[in-house]
Amino acid sequence: MKHKQSGFIRKDIIAILIAGAALIGLLAYFGLKGEPVPFWPAVLVGLVNIIAAARLFLSVKKARAEAEAAARAQSKAGEGR
Repeated sequence: MKHKQSGFIRKDIIAILIAGAALIGLLAYFGLKGEPVPFWPAVLVGLVNIIAAARLFLSVKKARAEAEAAARAQSKAGEGR
């Protein structure tokens, strides 16, 4: 059974929100302490954001293609009457 998710917050966006909050927290924590930000944790959080954004882009692209295919199929079915 497929469940079509509707609404503003999709499951792909949650990963971006969490990783963004982690990056902001990391920068704020070390900015307030006056110390330089550790390189590898910042890189890892940035990679998580990039991967999550790529997954979001691909899922939106796939959903649009499926919607267009369904619309084409529906219009062909309407022409056959």
